[in-house]
Amino acid sequence: MADKKKKKSSKSNNLPKGMKVSTRRGGETEEIESEFKSTGGPILFMKKGDSFTVAMLQTPKEWTRFEEHAIPRKDGFRYVPCAGPKTCLVEKRIPDNEAKTYAMIPMYVYDLKTVKLFRAPGGAVNELMKTFKRVKKKGFLTRQFIFERNDETNFVTYEFERLDKKVKEKEAGSEVPDIDEIINERMKYNLNELGWLSKASLQDEDEDDDEEEIEDEDEDEDDIEDDEDDEDEDDIEDDEDDEDEDEEDEEDELPPKKKKKSKKKKGKK
Repeated sequence: MADKKKKKSSKSNNLPKGMKVSTRRGGETEEIESEFKSTGGPILFMKKGDSFTVAMLQTPKEWTRFEEHAIPRKDGFRYVPCAGPKTCLVEKRIPDNEAKTYAMIPMYVYDLKTVKLFRAPGGAVNELMKTFKRVKKKGFLTRQFIFERNDETNFVTYEFERLDKKVKEKEAGSEVPDIDEIINERMKYNLNELGWLSKASLQDEDEDDDEEEIEDEDEDEDDIEDDEDDEDEDDIEDDEDDEDEDEEDEEDELPPKKKKKSKKKKGKK
């Protein structure tokens, strides 16, 4: 009995032959630390004391600016990009919640070896604008920066120190992701986390409108067909009634000997 139980448990695993987790040990301290430095999503989130070496990939004129609402929750805040007064769910539900302006600044982050987007508040944007005005476009995009988060004051601030190290062509030519799409996905995700979106509302509104129009057209066609069918049925019934009335009239007019002709009329029917 014990053997049978073992066989059942092995079948219930349902894993392909040879499939097992790949593990590793050893390595230098820096190598181990680098494995646990997750690059995460496309947006660069900085914790207290974080410092990165970065290269700017766009000038201020190219930065994507947008408004964003901060929704207080028990576990902190949910940040929802504003879709505008006509469609923004935050403005409809919490009219007093004012949106703040942010800029999505693409950077090549040397520590993570990838492109990240820094969601820059007003203070950080102003600091970078000062640097840009001082060194102009050439010095802004061709030199590396030390980018730090400062928590020493009551408010979190971000500091940028321009270095003499040049940005290589490989990093300078890094592809910038679709920022508009990322901002819209951020809005959808946080609205969904707030429980303000149903599954149906995540679909394109255009598709819903098209389906409604198709349904309306189908209903109209059904109504027309029903009306036509009703009219046809009425016409058939009227014709049958007329034929019956005609038959009764003919039978009354026919002599008694020729009543057999009524059979032929039934055949014609």
